[in-house]
Amino acid sequence: MKIVGIRCSNTDFSCAVLEGTQTAPQLLSCTSTSFPKGYEEHSLLHWFYQEISGVLSTSSPDGIAVKAAETMVKRSTSLELRIRIEGIALMAAAQAGCSVAPRKVKSTIAKDLGMKGKAKYLETQFDSSAIAGFDDYKEKEQEAILVAWSSL
Repeated sequence: MKIVGIRCSNTDFSCAVLEGTQTAPQLLSCTSTSFPKGYEEHSLLHWFYQEISGVLSTSSPDGIAVKAAETMVKRSTSLELRIRIEGIALMAAAQAGCSVAPRKVKSTIAKDLGMKGKAKYLETQFDSSAIAGFDDYKEKEQEAILVAWSSL
């Protein structure tokens, strides 16, 4: 199975492509891309749609997994934009024919990776050694990798 993991913010997005299984994941690529500055929201969403569509057409995944904002995050304009951006990723996945497209918070990622459903276990108990150099990736890239990994 091949999964694209996506971690969005209101300033950038990280994208990881994994294939294999949860016990034997292979990281094919992991990148972060800043959003262009000065775009109106509708233009930014269109730009993001084109970017994600390009990733999906290039990698031909079985699905995507989107790292959702944690439930305790304060509602704000930035959060609203992030949620809309995540929606664009899901729409692009549907158009690309992906059979899997969940949004997951850290506790769900931990549970799906075989731990108790506690977000802190991803940092304290999870063995990430199956992905070489995992600790060298930026935090948002690690989250993109983990959300994809949890969906394999």
